[in-house]
Amino acid sequence: EPSHSAFEVHYSLPLALVVGNEALGISESTLALCDSIIHLPVLGWKNSLNVSVATSIAIYQIMFGDHHG
Repeated sequence: EPSHSAFEVHYSLPLALVVGNEALGISESTLALCDSIIHLPVLGWKNSLNVSVATSIAIYQIMFGDHHG
């Protein structure tokens, strides 16, 4: 399933956020249980962020972004 930018998704609370790192990701069986898949868009040659940094950004957007309900 294609992912969506974390900045363009409508979030409904409560929710669970499943995170994976660049090397191991998230298992296919876990992804199959998820309602949607999000990503953080990045620019430049580096195509990923540290998992703790990415999680913090995603949580901040979920809690304080304009796309929550």
